[in-house]
Amino acid sequence: MNAGGGPPFNRILRLFRDDLARPEVQELERALKEISRRYRELGRPLRHDFARVWENTHVLIELRRLAAAGRIQRILDLGGGNSPVSYYLAEQGYQVVVVDADPVVVEEITANANAFPPGGELDALLPAEGRWPIADDSIDAVSCISVFEGLLRGERALFWSEVRRVLKPGASLLMTFDYGVDGRYVGDPPTTIEEIMTEIVAASEMELVGEPPDEPVFDPEIGPPVKTVVPTVDGMDYLSVAYSFGALHLKKPAG
Repeated sequence: MNAGGGPPFNRILRLFRDDLARPEVQELERALKEISRRYRELGRPLRHDFARVWENTHVLIELRRLAAAGRIQRILDLGGGNSPVSYYLAEQGYQVVVVDADPVVVEEITANANAFPPGGELDALLPAEGRWPIADDSIDAVSCISVFEGLLRGERALFWSEVRRVLKPGASLLMTFDYGVDGRYVGDPPTTIEEIMTEIVAASEMELVGEPPDEPVFDPEIGPPVKTVVPTVDGMDYLSVAYSFGALHLKKPAG
């Protein structure tokens, strides 16, 4: 359990229903759906994926806990696409900057923020050759939802360097990622707890907040919670795959 009495942030999802019945998860998902509805009716649809419900709400709950424990003003939503998460955070009064490699996403967020100011500040920026146009030591928290598994291994050292550069000393990175062997069909995620500890925690050169996640024991009849279908290598058939999501809270060293 975490300090707020809920499940730990650092974990591998076992079943969606383990969390989706929690009142705080339902409350946040209703808020995200309402934001998506408003923009859809304005002809400006956001990206609101059902598969991201657990990740979005899991990160937002931890951000709430951090905000209650100390001062958080400026949040970086890293690679979040045009999802309702950044709009929700801006409506809560935070200064939110989205960094996304897709110029269409940056254009859409910028246009929406200019036409319908969300209450707080919302900005969107493009990286330049993997570097983010953000000042050193200027970010209070980074949210990074299902981005890591899409990074090429050769890009990851620069990714971690940029995370450490923009975060204030002692500030947090809240990240989620795909997890499991079948996740390799759709990205390059960790497949074991050992890989999480070496490829994420150690490689980040940051501090793990809390205990490492436990290896999940999936329901033998259900298996991992995320189900999808991918084409075979020869493109002649399709393959059903199943994997999970993981989450980690990392902190930039204070010294």
